[in-house]
Amino acid sequence: MSWDDAVDGVDRDTPGGRMPRAWTVAARLRAANDDIAHAMVADGLPAYAELHCLSDFSFLRGASSAEQLFMRAHHCGYSALAITDECSLAGIVRGLEASRATGVRLIVGSEFTLVDGTRFVLLVENAHGYPQLCALITTARRAAGE
Repeated sequence: MSWDDAVDGVDRDTPGGRMPRAWTVAARLRAANDDIAHAMVADGLPAYAELHCLSDFSFLRGASSAEQLFMRAHHCGYSALAITDECSLAGIVRGLEASRATGVRLIVGSEFTLVDGTRFVLLVENAHGYPQLCALITTARRAAGE
């Protein structure tokens, strides 16, 4: 049996030509090298999306660039990543570029902090939600006087 046989699930040296599923799964995971998580998703594990992630545009809280975040999300097999910088959409353009480069879907959002310290995240669900989020950010920044 060759490595190519294991990857495509066919054992050309055995009558019947099929090998145990565990062997083919292991071979595909190994063939994926650093893309192991993507192979696991293909085998029926549920997809995962991180819905609250700060980029380096969130001063003193986010440390990684959008490119780094999306590369890591791709490596971990995430189906989507929400960039939710603090009362800002500053990381979205770089996030969109990184999303296209990695194939990990971008979810647009923002984190807000109320006067009492309560934090919450709003995510854009569709094209109608994006201008609403922009308007809310503008209103919040004007009210904060920053």
